[in-house]
Amino acid sequence: MELIYLWINKTQNNFIEKSGVCFNKSYNILFDVEKRKLSIEYNNLYYNIFENDIISNVSAIVGKNGSGKTTLLNYIYNMEVMPNQKEEREEYLITKKQQEEIERTLQVFRFKVKDKWQLNVYHNFEYDIEVVQKGILISNVNNDEYDFGSFVQSEKELFNITKVYLTNSSYYESNGYYLEYGKTSKVALNISTIGVLSKSFYRKLVGFPIGIIKDNLFYGLQDMIITTKTQQNLQEICDIIYFDYILRKNKTFEGKIQTELHITNIITPKLIHNVPGKSPSTYYSNQDFPSIIKNKIENWKLLYRNFAISYNNIIDGLYLNLLFELYFIDESISSKLKTLKGIEDVIKCIGNYLEHSSIEYKDYYLMAVSEIEEYSKIIVNTHEFNNGWPKDDVAHIYGKVINYENNPDLYLNFTAFINKCAFSEKSFVLKYIKIDNLEMSSGERSYLNFFSWLNTLKFLNHISQEIIKSTKDNILLLIDEIDLYCHPEWQSNFIEFLLDELKNQFSGKRIQVIFTTHSPITLADIPDTNVVYLEKGQVKEKEGKTFGQNIYNLFKDSFYLENTMGKFSERIIGGVYDKLNYIIDNQLSNVSKYYEDIEYCKYIISIIGESVIKISLESKIQQIEDEYKSTRLKNIISEYTDLSKDEKERLIKYIINTNQEDN
Repeated sequence: MELIYLWINKTQNNFIEKSGVCFNKSYNILFDVEKRKLSIEYNNLYYNIFENDIISNVSAIVGKNGSGKTTLLNYIYNMEVMPNQKEEREEYLITKKQQEEIERTLQVFRFKVKDKWQLNVYHNFEYDIEVVQKGILISNVNNDEYDFGSFVQSEKELFNITKVYLTNSSYYESNGYYLEYGKTSKVALNISTIGVLSKSFYRKLVGFPIGIIKDNLFYGLQDMIITTKTQQNLQEICDIIYFDYILRKNKTFEGKIQTELHITNIITPKLIHNVPGKSPSTYYSNQDFPSIIKNKIENWKLLYRNFAISYNNIIDGLYLNLLFELYFIDESISSKLKTLKGIEDVIKCIGNYLEHSSIEYKDYYLMAVSEIEEYSKIIVNTHEFNNGWPKDDVAHIYGKVINYENNPDLYLNFTAFINKCAFSEKSFVLKYIKIDNLEMSSGERSYLNFFSWLNTLKFLNHISQEIIKSTKDNILLLIDEIDLYCHPEWQSNFIEFLLDELKNQFSGKRIQVIFTTHSPITLADIPDTNVVYLEKGQVKEKEGKTFGQNIYNLFKDSFYLENTMGKFSERIIGGVYDKLNYIIDNQLSNVSKYYEDIEYCKYIISIIGESVIKISLESKIQQIEDEYKSTRLKNIISEYTDLSKDEKERLIKYIINTNQEDN
């Protein structure tokens, strides 16, 4: 399934109005909104170089800043062909009409039916649209005969698409994802929405209910722990899962694979002590959590002093976190804690308690014990992390080092364990694990974000309990500023690597890619037939080839550049031109007084990179110097003529003697 044409009546910001956009030039499409006629003609001279079993097409949107690129991408993502809602309340009629103006749209898709393309047109105009050509299906969703509800539920045609909006920009806002009967219809992946998904992910890990929440200590504690989770926590997991995929597939990745990981733990009492308000944030509780937390932490500190174990040991720390959770939700275990000393006592206490306990969340904590045991076997022989500070200093960090270069099997066992926990129904370890040393340059982080988020699409149903199916059969991948933060070398490889990743990771899906870009390097991988040019909110037709094109020409022609030189350098170089021209035109007879100006001009010329400009200015310098030499010679001859015969003979003799000494 592929979106080949979109007609926009009006965008939310009114920037694009009554404009048609064609994404597949194998069709010449013209919609006359006044005559209510749609013309579609097939162009047999077009060949889709991107199409394969997975990719349906790739299109680029280009234009200056403020031309409407992001507006168009947002419109595609947000706008559905929805029927008009009935509204009889007079006070809402004006608002309803304004909203209908924005929502009015016509969209043309093509479907593969028995190895042949079938074109379907969908619109929500109040009147019918005539299609000039035969054999094209047209559906007015406002028509009573169009069974809108059954089409949505059965995922037929238009409703068998998941739209994905992916950007590294921090300015895009979205709720994360939208569902239709538990199946993802839209998902936005960016820094802010990864934070939203992070909360969903950790709710899933503890089995936090979607609907009615029991007001008890277990859910109150889990809610406060989840409150502390940020975009970074889920990003750490996404990074590790993607590293695991790349290394096991032995793929070449242009970005950075962090081969040395530093593993630490989060400590439960310290975590909930720092929770704002010290109360659940997603539901109202009748329990006095601030007082409960204060008492529990104070008592735990007294108990902890008697333990001969420490949070500094990763595995011991996880068992202590587990024991604290049990103590937090069930006061009856407190009497058994006073006699504990070593880690064996703690493990035995936890085991005995769970064996004889009838608490509602027993299965979760039995799973936690099993998970910690598995984790312990993986990291048992790892080295301690040393951050350079003495162990008795508060700045010292206790943790483990996992290095792929030194021990690839250990590294991959760890990444496989994280992968397994993330895909499990529940997890205890992931709630407390902290993976450090993932700091990167902005370009490296941007590149890794992009592809780790893309990889995340496959397991959205493991991130949120609400999602039954991660994506539908068709994916419309919308990428804003595909080249953001990327070095030119990465830009040159981006499209190739993206298409390869989509083909390898999304078998059985059909994917269409539409992206915006400011990069002529990226655009050089896209034929001009797949490029949408925008100028001040209007689609423009432009001549000129883009595929394999010279970058200079792309800058001038495809990105509407009137000048390929920076304004600052343009001003400085222009000043040199003016200065040299003034000297040439007016003051050649007295060039010496412009000595400092000429030296400055020579320096500026020496640092210019454009050879044509450089040569032009050098010729002016040469002209000035030649004229200066000529003028001095004329002056010398004039002075020689005024000399007496004796002075002339003495001067000639001096010149001869000087030349002999030099030789």
